[in-house]
Amino acid sequence: MSRRELNYAAPESVGIPSGAVKELVEALDQCGTEMHGIMIARYGKVCAGGWWAPFSPNLVHGLQSMTKTILATAVGALVTDGLLDIDSRVCDLAPEWMPDHPSEALKRLTIRHMLMMTSGCRKTYPACKEDWLKGFFAQEIEDEPGTVFHYDGTNTSAIGAIVSKITGQHSILEYLRTRVFDKIGIDTDRIKWVKHPDGYCYCGGGAFTTLEDVLRLGMLYEQNGVWDGERILSEEWVKEAASKQTHNNERSGVPEYTDNSSSGYGFQIWMTKRPGTYYFSGAHGQYVLVMPDKHLVMAVNQNIVEVLPKPGEIRKPKVVDMKEIVLNLLISFGESLGDDPLMENEQAEKELKRYLDCLSRPKVLSAPLPEHASKFFEHTYELTDNEISLLPGVYSSALKKFVLCTTADGPVGVQRLSLKEFTGNDFLLELQVKGHSYQTRVGVDGLYRIGHFKVPGHPELPDQVLSTGYWKDGVLNITLNFIETCYSNNIRIEKKENRAVITFEEFYMFDEHGFCTVFEAEDEE
Repeated sequence: MSRRELNYAAPESVGIPSGAVKELVEALDQCGTEMHGIMIARYGKVCAGGWWAPFSPNLVHGLQSMTKTILATAVGALVTDGLLDIDSRVCDLAPEWMPDHPSEALKRLTIRHMLMMTSGCRKTYPACKEDWLKGFFAQEIEDEPGTVFHYDGTNTSAIGAIVSKITGQHSILEYLRTRVFDKIGIDTDRIKWVKHPDGYCYCGGGAFTTLEDVLRLGMLYEQNGVWDGERILSEEWVKEAASKQTHNNERSGVPEYTDNSSSGYGFQIWMTKRPGTYYFSGAHGQYVLVMPDKHLVMAVNQNIVEVLPKPGEIRKPKVVDMKEIVLNLLISFGESLGDDPLMENEQAEKELKRYLDCLSRPKVLSAPLPEHASKFFEHTYELTDNEISLLPGVYSSALKKFVLCTTADGPVGVQRLSLKEFTGNDFLLELQVKGHSYQTRVGVDGLYRIGHFKVPGHPELPDQVLSTGYWKDGVLNITLNFIETCYSNNIRIEKKENRAVITFEEFYMFDEHGFCTVFEAEDEE
């Protein structure tokens, strides 16, 4: 596609002090989250952007549940074109996925209810099964549709399947390409999108794209559905989708709206406690915050290690809520802005640019090589059966039963681990999963090595992995950072004579401490 570049402007020209941007980014950098990237646009112009190396502008990043807003945009396009009425009953739109004897509640279920996350189902149906659509609609509806908020990614994917049926395009991405994305400058070719076993896009959280792309989507909403003078989404749709449609305060277990996660929900869009301000949200702090009265859009990629409620649990208030801290920093920044352009401040602008250009994640750990370092290498270890989520694209063990080929033929686990080709500065790590070999060099000199874990038959999955290692107290520590996601896995190897104790540390979405899988394996030459 021939993509029109965004307009760029100095912060002062759109009423933003360069120094205020620097203070915001410093506050985000120091507040305890792991920042990956930030972009700020005002009055339709980008005025600031920075990425914490090794993250970069052209690197796609997991959106998690921000994918839901992309799905809602596809629905909005159909509504704008008169091809869908969201008050239509799902049993009329997709009778082939309905049970033989639908309940009266299911007969009343509409697309509107599903967009609001008020389907009436209290459980999240596993999206890993071939017949997940029939299974989802066969669930018991315990609450009257439209009355009780229950956040459910499978619910959103079911809307996506209906959108695909209406458009005649199995991939929502293909529909969005010509109808929305090409028009607002989103490069669809670089978007990666995880799919259900039957080929439908996982709309609950499976998309990967750049920070600029989601900023563009936020700008489309801030501009009431118009881009470069062309109406893309109806003004009525934007107003409805981005305003409170339902209470969602049961998420925090308190009756009043006390935070930005419990201030109401639109159509796959979250409200904030500041009236009129809303945001697209993905797990671990993927945000696009829109402040229409300030003509301001801010997009952030990061990794907030947050403890989500286990399925069926009510989210408990936290002593330290990083999500609230970050959102409040962004909102406070927006509230501080005046409406008029400021005097040019060339020095402050240069200082800001220099600061943003030098952003970086903390230096990776390294240590002098011990004399016995060579004994770790030229060994292969057979591992017992396990369900370690090591492959790229597996967000966490919460999704490992869904993403990739973990459904019909058993779990994906690491079968064999090999360490070889040690040079003194790096070595080759080889992992065998379901008979396929994944290899990457691992730096032990304080520098990352870049590898690609390409999954056979899954070109839509992210594959870049940054690998680094270090020795500490006689233990080889390896970190595999799947740079297109928020996630990394740690491997610890401790040699004991002719065997090794191997520990895989995995982040788990429902446990702030993650969990470990430990093996004792004999050396093989």
